[in-house]
Amino acid sequence: MASGSEGDLVDAVVEHLRRDGFVLEAGLARDAFVVASHRGTPMPHAPELTIPPALFAEYLHDMARGMDDHPDPFTEALSLTRIHLVEALDTDHGDGLNHVSALGYRRRRGRVEFFVETEPPPNAQR
Repeated sequence: MASGSEGDLVDAVVEHLRRDGFVLEAGLARDAFVVASHRGTPMPHAPELTIPPALFAEYLHDMARGMDDHPDPFTEALSLTRIHLVEALDTDHGDGLNHVSALGYRRRRGRVEFFVETEPPPNAQR
């Protein structure tokens, strides 16, 4: 896959998540989605997925630079990114539930990073 437009890249990832059974709804911010459920099971924290198109494209290009041993580094970076998102949203945190509350792409210390934030279960000891 060529690098494509920034919006097309976001659309491709959102469509991939939907094909995997995630229900994504529009979030409050333009570049955000609420992950409401996965395969019919509500997400306990209805995590917000933030994918600013320009940051996402920069993240993919940065990741692809380290994959020169692949025939199509950009496509490989996009594929790995899809896997990381699904893993974050599909992980059982030990109690049969997923406790991700937010994830996505943001700039930190000058670089774009993939982040995942979790909330403890409501009855967890602190």
